[in-house]
Order: sequence, then structure tokens, then C-alpha cells
Amino acid sequence: MKNTLNITCITGYQGTGKTTYLQNLINSKTVGVLTKSIDRDLKKYNFVLHPYLEEFECCSYNFLTKTMVFNKESFYKVNKYIKSIEGSSSIIIDEIGRLELFEDGLSDSFKYIINNHQKYENIYIGIRYDILDLLLRKYNFLPKEIILLKK
Repeated sequence: MKNTLNITCITGYQGTGKTTYLQNLINSKTVGVLTKSIDRDLKKYNFVLHPYLEEFECCSYNFLTKTMVFNKESFYKVNKYIKSIEGSSSIIIDEIGRLELFEDGLSDSFKYIINNHQKYENIYIGIRYDILDLLLRKYNFLPKEIILLKK
């Protein structure tokens, strides 16, 4: 039986405004990580840690190999940061995706939040709609709310 956790999943397909929605939730008591589009045409994205606004490369698209290239050091930094948070009113993680299906990317952060959900009043997770069900099954929980964004 799956546990219902105090997690709100913000979901939708690429370009529906998940990150913008999450940005609008940020206040002085919010911690976490957002992805920031540096160049949509070149598919370059950065991580931004809140509340410090420290920013560093997340990933970019390699047009020769037609694959996304992920900065492993950046994912390590984000995972370390999320696990160092002692508690806060709200925590945001954007974006949980395909990497996390394979125990990569921000999977350590995601597992940490699931296992320590009681530390936070509000937890907001950005997840692409096409893999939402797979992630919920893999990490064996039900969110208290799912907000589906449409174009």
C-alpha cells in the first residue's frame, strides 16, 4: 500500500510552465532548486539554488550526438545541498525526470525528501507528465495533490 505524503506534484509536458509555477511559490521561507533556461533553442539549462541564488550549469544539448549532456558535478552539488537542509517552511525541487527513473540525477534528493517529508510544511516537486506515473510507482508514494498544467 502506498503512503500519501505531503508532496504536491506540479506536472505537465515540456513548455507548460512548471518552472514558472514553482518560481511563483518562492518566498522568504522557501528552499530548494529550480532549473533555469539559459537558451531554449540551444537547450541549455542551469540550476539555481534557493535562497542563495547560486547558479551553475545543469545540462545542454549536444547537436552532434543528439543527446543531452548532464553536468554530474552540478547534480552532486544539488543533492548535497538538498540533504543539508535542516527543515524549512517550503522546499522545491525542479525538475525530477528520466534520470531519476534510473537512480541518477536528483534521485538522491528525491529519496531524501520522500524519507524526510515530515520536516517540511510544503513540498513542491516539478515532474514531467509523461513520466509522472512511472516515478510515483518507482518511489512508491502518492502525492497529496497533483497540479496538471496545460499549454
